[in-house]
Amino acid sequence: MLPAAAQDSAYTRLVLQKLTSAEFAGRGYVDSGHIKAAQFIAAEFEKIGLQKINNTRFQNFTLSPNVFPSAMEVSIDNQALIPGSDYLVAPVAPSLQGTFNLVWLDQSIVSNTKKRKKFARGNYSKSFVVVDEKGIVNEDEKTFVHQQIYFLKAKGIVKIKDSKLTWSIAQKQSEDLLSIEIPREKISRQAKKISVNIKAQILSSIESSNVIGYIKGTQQPDSFVLISAHYDHLGKMGSNTYFPGANDNASGTSMLLNLAHYFSLPQNAPKCSLLFIAFSGEEIGLLGSTYYVAHPLFPLSQIKLQLNIDIIGDAGNGITVVNGKPFEKEFQQLVSINDNKKLLPNIQKRGEAANSDHYPFYNKGVKALFIYSRGKSTAYHDIKDNFNNLPLVNYKACFDLFKEFIILQQ
Repeated sequence: MLPAAAQDSAYTRLVLQKLTSAEFAGRGYVDSGHIKAAQFIAAEFEKIGLQKINNTRFQNFTLSPNVFPSAMEVSIDNQALIPGSDYLVAPVAPSLQGTFNLVWLDQSIVSNTKKRKKFARGNYSKSFVVVDEKGIVNEDEKTFVHQQIYFLKAKGIVKIKDSKLTWSIAQKQSEDLLSIEIPREKISRQAKKISVNIKAQILSSIESSNVIGYIKGTQQPDSFVLISAHYDHLGKMGSNTYFPGANDNASGTSMLLNLAHYFSLPQNAPKCSLLFIAFSGEEIGLLGSTYYVAHPLFPLSQIKLQLNIDIIGDAGNGITVVNGKPFEKEFQQLVSINDNKKLLPNIQKRGEAANSDHYPFYNKGVKALFIYSRGKSTAYHDIKDNFNNLPLVNYKACFDLFKEFIILQQ
């Protein structure tokens, strides 16, 4: 199903529902989530009519993520906890199975000199240490806690969280201990035992793909504007919990597809070529975009500008432009378009930041902007970042702004 108009809300929702579905397993590296997502995007590129480069839509590279494909069980005093909502394991967590004592390290310990010394002499090789930093404001006491976290020989650590649970993904595995985050309301100071059954696995040098297509310019075919968005997300934590990644970054991926379709229409044919890249490996360290700049499909000097779109699902408060400061002219172009067409309530400017797929290009001398939205949505790197919680406020306004800005770069 292709969008019927310049930006079609039905098509946008179809793409978002597909990319955030259980079928795609959080677009991570368990259950072939990243492969299924890449194939879906490539199929959409085909329907839109984007041209291939070197007779393929895929640029393959390897990565080695730490994943949690199966066992994911944690209970406190025989009370089972739900992964994703009641706890998170650290992205670098190793496998571990067993039942262990809980030993508390909190304000009552660190504020008492004798208790601190006694704690530091303890043997925790068969225990989990519960780290509760609430009420610890003295810098010396904070330092003591952080030193203990890194130097004690415990089986694991439980970190009590007062803020929301936020996950990520890693390319390494801890050899020392298992770290778990648990919201304060899910664990009592009187808790005595923790039982865990966690299976972690490093997937060594698996293949993932950037998905690539382009529209040939009518007047400047060897000059490119690059429009990019990453499609990967965090994947799964155990066999039943996955992170949908609606705002981050199914929203940007759907925007990329909408823009690709608009400029593919004969009446909107661009003067210079437009290159569309859906990157993989962003969440694990900008790996797909880093690989691309090391293995460009044509000289990077032919890219006039990169527009990278990441987290664009709620622009109720406007957008922020990373690299708006070094590229003042382009930032002012966005502001002028927005003011003239009265699209968004606000456009903010930021300086340099290595926080998305624009950065490897910028670091190689390519003029690159990264745009993300600002709104009321707080779902980010958690299980609540799903299709139903994505408001899409001012999504069409963002599309219109990006469309006009791309035309201005011709």
